[in-house]
Order: sequence, then C-alpha cells, then structure tokens
Amino acid sequence: MGRIPHTIGGEARLFPPPTFAIVPQNHGHCRMKVLIAEDNQNMRQMIRDIIAEPSIELFECSSGIEAIESYEREHPDCVLMDVEMSPVDGITATRVIKKSHPEAKIVIVTQHTDRLTRTAAAEAGADGFVAKDNLLEAKAFVERLFL
Repeated sequence: MGRIPHTIGGEARLFPPPTFAIVPQNHGHCRMKVLIAEDNQNMRQMIRDIIAEPSIELFECSSGIEAIESYEREHPDCVLMDVEMSPVDGITATRVIKKSHPEAKIVIVTQHTDRLTRTAAAEAGADGFVAKDNLLEAKAFVERLFL
C-alpha cells in the first residue's frame, strides 16, 4: 500500500497508511479463562467436556469458597457456578465475587430451575442461568463472551 497524500498548513505531505490493531475482548490474554465451580466431579467432567476448546483455559473448583479464591487468583472471563455447594453455596459465592468485581461474568448452572432459585441468582448478580440438562446453553454463553 502506498502513502496517503494529506495537506498540513497548505503544504502537501505523504503519510504512511494507517495501521489498525485488533484488540481482543479477552482482556489481553490469548485464551479465554473459564472457571467451573461444581462440587460433583462427574458433572464437572461433563461441563469440561462440553466447554473444552483449544482457545479456552479451564479452571475447576468444588465449593463456593474455592470459587471466590480462584476468581481472585485467576480473574477468569467467565464462571460457570453451581448453586448447591458447601460450605458456601453458589448464590453466596456469586454475590461475594460480584461485590468485589461487578464486571465478572457468572452463569449459574444448576438442576434447580424453580422461580425462587432464578430470583436468588438474579439478585446475587448472575449474568445467566442454565439448567444442567441443557449444558449447550452454557457453551453458547461462553462463546458469546469470546466473540
């Protein structure tokens, strides 16, 4: 590409063409970080199998306390959070993470799809709600974040 003519103060000059930088939405790292917070090992494996991609770095934990600690340490782009964990449940962990990091993207992934659980998740600041019997929705949410 040649130089671009431009006039400055009545004097014609040639400038190199502008360069454009594509800035990834993934906060400067080349892989998307996803934290799976799920106390059931088999369910964690199932979520991992569905979510796993070369462009995604997965982290796992099995309690709300570990989710809070992992978020502080790893700053993932997305958290897939179970509700029923102990000693700290996923709704409480979501509330704690969102209080410190309102930009956090947290999707509740649970078998409890009743109105009370959905309301509690929304009030805690969850960005999404996915039933465990439809984990492809969780993958779609993660993919929308990365594009």
